[in-house]
Amino acid sequence: MTRLDRHLGARYLVTVASVLAGVCFLYAVIDFADRAGALVGPDWLLWALRLYANRLPKVAVLVSPAAMLIAAGLTLSAARRHSELTAILAAGRSPARIVLPIALLALGLGGVVYELDDAVAVHAALRAERIAAEHFRMWGDYRTYFGAKRWLRLGSRILHLGEPLPGGGFSKATLLETSPDFAVTRRLDAEAIVPLGGERWRLDGVIERELGGGKQSLRRLSSLTLRLPGGEAIGKLAPGKPEMLSRAELRRQIGYREELGLDTAEDRFEYFSRVAFVLVGCAGAMLAAALSLRAGRRGHVATSLLEGLVVSALLWALLATAKALSLSGRLPPWVCAFAPELAGVLLGGFALAQSSRRAAW
Repeated sequence: MTRLDRHLGARYLVTVASVLAGVCFLYAVIDFADRAGALVGPDWLLWALRLYANRLPKVAVLVSPAAMLIAAGLTLSAARRHSELTAILAAGRSPARIVLPIALLALGLGGVVYELDDAVAVHAALRAERIAAEHFRMWGDYRTYFGAKRWLRLGSRILHLGEPLPGGGFSKATLLETSPDFAVTRRLDAEAIVPLGGERWRLDGVIERELGGGKQSLRRLSSLTLRLPGGEAIGKLAPGKPEMLSRAELRRQIGYREELGLDTAEDRFEYFSRVAFVLVGCAGAMLAAALSLRAGRRGHVATSLLEGLVVSALLWALLATAKALSLSGRLPPWVCAFAPELAGVLLGGFALAQSSRRAAW
């Protein structure tokens, strides 16, 4: 690494920190202004500070690629504005070689963000959602991701659970047993279902219906003990969105959800995209740098911000399309998770290679 690389790298890191701090501060101000009417109650200011202290780490993780790519554009734009870029090119250094230390730093920062997200941000985001729901009654997706799962499939059985009971178990449970052709052969309606440990569950206040051959028999039982293969996973389902779970917890939840017949597409995509996210900042930085190094470019800060928005919109569109394809089952989750990032890196590398071949600047 040459002195020039260290100079550009140091300037790039300072710019990344400044842009990231500015974006997080702007988010906090806008979000607070938008939700000020809901932030009420005893000690509201203290809880509001706790809310944003827990929410901002995840926000910083999500916007870090945008900060990296905007910082890349600003760094090279400043070098052009101060005629440093002209001297560097005149000395024989190619555009691709100029961008190399910035791209490597963006890749390293992506790795740091990857670890920070898993160690801090996911847990903080979960606490923020709970504070928003429990103290300010801002439910959002709370019921969707934090409520008990109602319909579960355990092999040939389909289980519907009611509200959770204090101390464990659920109220108003319904268990359907099906034949290989998916016809209901037995139905159990219970006032409550309580875990006994492992795969054993007790149903209280049971109405049992035997179905088949066009006939139906009914009997009432005070209690009934059943073994539900895979039922042990019911109590292990973690609340929260997939992005609020660590990588290790995501792996466990995918296994639990498969045992219970629940959809795992969102969890699988999140798991693979968490790894692929390391490349987003590098891809964006390469694309933004290629735009900053184009011939005939004018302007500095405003132009760099505009270019950053264009690149951010492009990457966001690719990521959103990939997620939609994954959740709809059109492509495997790992393909959808890595495709946008790799496409951005290849496109950025191609653009820089084309810039390096130009004879005139």
